[in-house]
Amino acid sequence: MATIPNLVYVIGCPGAGKGSLCSKVAPELGWAHLSVGDELRRYVKAHPEDTAIADCVQQTKLVPGEKLAEIMEQPLRAFKNQGYHAVILDGFPRRADQIALFDSKFGTPRHVFFMDCPEELAKQRVLERQVLGRMDTAEVFKRRHAEFCTNNPEIVRHYEAQEKLIKIDTTRPIEVSHSEIFAVLSRLSLFRNVTSVYLIGVSATGKTTLTGDLAKHFQEHEPERHVAVIFEVARELVLSSGVKPEQIRAGEESAMKLQKQILETQLERENEARTKADLILSDRSGIDPVVFATKYGSEQKSRALLDSDAWKVLRERMTRSLVILCEPVMEWFAEDSVRVVPESLKEVYEVHDTFCEILQAQGISFMLLKRSILERQERVDLVLKFLQMEEPHAPKTAALL
Repeated sequence: MATIPNLVYVIGCPGAGKGSLCSKVAPELGWAHLSVGDELRRYVKAHPEDTAIADCVQQTKLVPGEKLAEIMEQPLRAFKNQGYHAVILDGFPRRADQIALFDSKFGTPRHVFFMDCPEELAKQRVLERQVLGRMDTAEVFKRRHAEFCTNNPEIVRHYEAQEKLIKIDTTRPIEVSHSEIFAVLSRLSLFRNVTSVYLIGVSATGKTTLTGDLAKHFQEHEPERHVAVIFEVARELVLSSGVKPEQIRAGEESAMKLQKQILETQLERENEARTKADLILSDRSGIDPVVFATKYGSEQKSRALLDSDAWKVLRERMTRSLVILCEPVMEWFAEDSVRVVPESLKEVYEVHDTFCEILQAQGISFMLLKRSILERQERVDLVLKFLQMEEPHAPKTAALL
C-alpha cells in the first residue's frame, strides 16, 4: 500500500496511559486511532486458526515484525481510504528492529510521543484496570516492564536523533496530560487546519437559513472544498426526548439533562465532521446549551456544563473559529412547539445578553450580525468576507456593518 503521510507513534510502558489518552485526543482532532494491542486481540478473535499469534497475544509476547505489519496493513489501509488526515498508532514500536520494516511499508512517522510514567504508578494502573482479553497480573507486568526497559532506550535514541520524539509526563491526572498533548499537537505541522463557522443566537435569528445559504454557496462556487454542515442538533434531540419548551423554561431536571446531551452530541458531530472536512458550518454550537442552562436552570447546572470535558474541547475550537452571534429579528419570531421562543421582548434580549456574557467570560471572540441586515445574499457575503480575512475574530466583539 502507499505510505500514510501523517503517522504518529505512541510509545510507553504498560500502564503509561497510552490508550486512554489516544482515545481522547484522536476524535477531537478528527484523526484515526489504531491500538496495536486491541487490533491484535481483534485479529485473534477473527482468526482462531492462527494459533501462533493467539499464543503471542495470550502470553503477552511480541508478534514477529512481518506478521505484525501484515495485520496492521488492513486497518491502516481502511483509514487511508476513509480519508483520515492522520493516524495515531498506539503501542508501536516495541523494538527498534521493527522500525525499518514499518518505515518501508507505511512511511516514517511525523512525530513519536513517549508517555513517560514510573514503574510503581504504571503497575498500580495495570493491576487496577479490568480489560477483557488482557492478562494483567503482577507477574506479567514485571516481565513486560523489564522488556520495555530493555528495548525502549534504543527506540528513544533513534527518534531523538531525528528530532521527532516528544516526551509527555503521564504521572499527572489524565486531564492534565490530555491538555498538554492537545496543545502540542495543535502546534505541529501535521495539525489539520479545519475552519469552523458557528452561527449562534436566540431562536428565529435566521441561523439555519444562513447556514443553508452558505452551504449552497460553497457547493456552487467552491466545489473543491470539503464542507461539512451541522444542522440543528438541539431541535433533533428535543424532538426525540419529548421535552417541551415550557419544561426548558422552567429549568426542570429533564431539560437540564437534555442540555448536557445537546452539548455532547455537538462534540460528536464535530468530531465526525473533522475527519474529512476542511470547513465546518455549524447551525448553533456547544455554547447554546450552556446559555439555556444559565438562563433557565441553576448556576450549578451551568457550571457542570462549563466544567465538562465536552465543553473544554468545544471552547478551545471556538476560540480558533469564526463565531457569529446573530441579533434577534422580531419580524421572524413565530410560535414553535419545539424550540424555546422567548415570550416577551425583554426575555429575547435577556437570552441574547446571556450569549454575549458567556462568550466574553469564556474568552471567545465573536462577530455580531446586526438585525438591520435582512437580505439573504448580503448576509452570506458578509460571512464570506470575514472568512477571507486573516484573523476574522481578532476583536473581542465586532459588528458586521
